[in-house]
Order: sequence, then structure tokens, then C-alpha cells
Amino acid sequence: MIYVDRKQDQFINQICDRIAYNGKKVSIQEAKTTSIDGAWSGGSKEYCYGLELDSGRIFPVSNAANIPVQFGGCSGSTIALEENFAVIKHVIFCGKDLGIQIFVHPANMTKFLPDNQEELSQEEKRVLYYTRSLISKARPKFNQAVVQSLIDRGYLQKNKALTIKGKNVAANLTWENFR
Repeated sequence: MIYVDRKQDQFINQICDRIAYNGKKVSIQEAKTTSIDGAWSGGSKEYCYGLELDSGRIFPVSNAANIPVQFGGCSGSTIALEENFAVIKHVIFCGKDLGIQIFVHPANMTKFLPDNQEELSQEEKRVLYYTRSLISKARPKFNQAVVQSLIDRGYLQKNKALTIKGKNVAANLTWENFR
């Protein structure tokens, strides 16, 4: 999964505007299938759309999943993703807006990957890993020059929280990277 700043990606920003999403949370996931459950259930709901990647055409995905189970609808269905198509889900879980999730076929994932990812040192990766994994008072003390370098290059905010760019790098780091 990668996170996207909709204000820095024109294509994603257009998608969000066209489905009337005003929030900032956008993630892109690689998948060959995805499930759809459009009915309200326990304060949760998914608004689903199809996206043709070549033309940018967006269309609603509607089926029996949009009808609540108690009124004869199914509890969900699975869609197989084809190349050059994606499924967009606006997810509300227990009343909380979780943002937009875009499910893309693996063959099309390269269109959404961030450009020219710069190489980070082992110490910089360690800072990003611990920032993602631990609350601030549990983190080890880091070299301030390394932290400032990450802030200057856009991986950390001034308050030392991860930016979207930092989240995308930190998501791929594991404890084994630092043994």
C-alpha cells in the first residue's frame, strides 16, 4: 500500500473531486480482486466506483451489495480487477471517514509509484522505522543532524511526525532491517 498526497498528484486530485471527496486520506493498493459491500452495517459503509485508467472515466459500481441484507441484498461480492481498471472505495467505518482506497491491478501499479525515490542511509531508515513504530517518549534518541536532514528532504514534519513520503518508506521497513 502507498499513501498519496492528493494535492501533489493531479490525477488523484481529479478523481477525488469527481467523486465529491473533500478529505486528505488517499491510499493505493495492489490487488487482483476486491470485495464490495455497499450497504450500511453497524455505522459502516463503502461507496464504490469503477475507474477506467486510460480515459479517467468513473462509473458507479452498483449491485445487490447496495441493498441491506435484511431487505434481500447480499452481504458483499467480489470483483476481479482487470488491467487498466481500478476500484475506488470511499470507506466509512463505525461512523469515521477512513478516506479513499484505490485498488489497482498489479500490472498498473507502476503508474502510481512515487517518482525517483532517493536512497536513504541505514540511520535515516532507522529513524523512520522507529517514528512509525513507537510513541515519541519510547523512541531512542537520534542524531539531530539526521533528523534535520529528514525534515529538510520532506520525510518528517517539523514536529517529527511522518509525512506521506516518510510513511511510504517506513511502511516497507521491518525490525530485521536493523539487526
